[in-house]
Amino acid sequence: LFFGCVFIDAECVLLAVMAFDRYKAISNPLMYAVDMSNAECVLLAVMAFDRYKAISNPLLYSIDMSSR
Repeated sequence: LFFGCVFIDAECVLLAVMAFDRYKAISNPLMYAVDMSNAECVLLAVMAFDRYKAISNPLLYSIDMSSR
């Protein structure tokens, strides 16, 4: 049950990132390349992975964050 919840939460975060990406593309299509640069897309993907890591193993996440 725990792993199911972890994967569902990770999927929801990825869907939210994809929805934000589509919103930016539809709301201002001519500025999409400027607004959503490669660096920003990578940042959103890393944030989604970081969220998955925090939920899947809180102890490793706290150790990782304390070393920064």
